[in-house]
Amino acid sequence: DGRAIDLSSDGGWAITQSASEPQKLFLVSVKDHKAALIRNPGLDYRWVRFFPGQCQDILFAGGFPNQKERLYRQHVPGGSPAPLSGGVRMRGVVLDDKGEFAVGVAREAKLAIIDLRDGSSRFLDNPAHLVPVAFAGSDQILARREDGDSVVLELLNLRNGKARFYRKLAAGDGFGAAKTFPIF
Repeated sequence: DGRAIDLSSDGGWAITQSASEPQKLFLVSVKDHKAALIRNPGLDYRWVRFFPGQCQDILFAGGFPNQKERLYRQHVPGGSPAPLSGGVRMRGVVLDDKGEFAVGVAREAKLAIIDLRDGSSRFLDNPAHLVPVAFAGSDQILARREDGDSVVLELLNLRNGKARFYRKLAAGDGFGAAKTFPIF
């Protein structure tokens, strides 16, 4: 019962969400398939990502019913959610290898760059409507955009907002990668 949300960077843990009760998340061991309910004080989840490394911390966007969405960090399964910053609603979020920065698509299709250490944020214009796929170093991300039936991958410099072509995946390339991005 449920759907897979994210896989930890070491491949040892998965986060799943109950299909019948979407406020319930589970931490699942890939090794023995045992699941533990993640503590939730009543938040509605929008998305969830593991922090990198072998820690069992998650970053997620969520909110209490009828309240503004926020970003939270939580040690799972038993820790309490701790708010990181308010007012930045994002989707398509990726975290850097150190767990210090998150990048995602924010309002008006701008890219939001969140410093997870202090909650500060800055925004980049995003006229090509790029969606982050993964960090590719400390100051750039691999991003994707649709181009007809194809997906174009670009490397985006987070300091100056300039993108450069990386690869084009035509429809049918990569076993349907155009329909399933991002999966890692």
